Order: sequence, then C-alpha cells, then structure tokens
Amino acid sequence: MFKLKSFALFVTLLSCLISMGCSTPQERIQGDLSQIVFQADFLHNVKGQLPQSCNELKIVDGNGNLLMGFAEPVLDPWGNPYVYQVSEGKPVGICYGKDARKGGLGENQDIALTLKEARKVITDPPAPSSFVPMEQVEVQLNHKS
Repeated sequence: MFKLKSFALFVTLLSCLISMGCSTPQERIQGDLSQIVFQADFLHNVKGQLPQSCNELKIVDGNGNLLMGFAEPVLDPWGNPYVYQVSEGKPVGICYGKDARKGGLGENQDIALTLKEARKVITDPPAPSSFVPMEQVEVQLNHKS
C-alpha cells in the first residue's frame, strides 16, 4: 500500500511540474495525456490488465476513498473531457481539440499520446510544433515495429 501511495504522490507531483511549465494549450494537453497513460500503465502493472475506460483510471480503498487517479474527469484547456482507450494492447490518451470532434487543424487538431511518447515528454519535452497528430499515432499503432 505504501508503494501505491508513493507512486500516486509521484504522479501528482509530476503532473503539477509539467503543468507549471506549460505556456500553451498544446503543452498542457501533452502533460495531461502523459498523466493519463502513466496511470493506465501503473494500473496495468498492479492489476495485470489495462483499464478499459476513464472510469477505471483510479484505485479506491475498501471505504471508497480515492487512493490514486482522478476523482472527476480530467478536462482539456477548453473544458472537454479527454478520451482514454486501449489500442492494440496499449494505453492511448486523446484530446479532440477545442471543437471536441475528430479531425481539425490548429486548436481543433486532435492529439493522441501513447506511453512511449509520454516517456519522451518527461525526458525531453518537445516543442509544440512537434506534437503528433492523432492520425499519425493511429498509423504507428497499426504498423507494429
């Protein structure tokens, strides 16, 4: 239980540090999506399977107290909930942009983040112009290396 609480604190602090350095909506989105896929990966390691929905991205104790995860849906900079899904056995966090619909350019551009990309955010934060459009992530997931 101590390891779980320690990890939950680590994830919370990490997301705060990422968010504090965010100057654009795209940077905040990348930080939020990183937190979502990191939590999914942690829960996969604890429970032996990936959560299948945003509602499963949390751990509660026997009394219903939240130990880790999100008490409420995490919202993007425009107030829309992020989307979490499992694609080919991998967690993916998705933001459909300001318009909350698939497709779009500029602020309406979709951003999807896999665990591999989330790790890059922590070790080497990319410039906002290097964000991966969702269509490219889907292509990468469909073509295993």
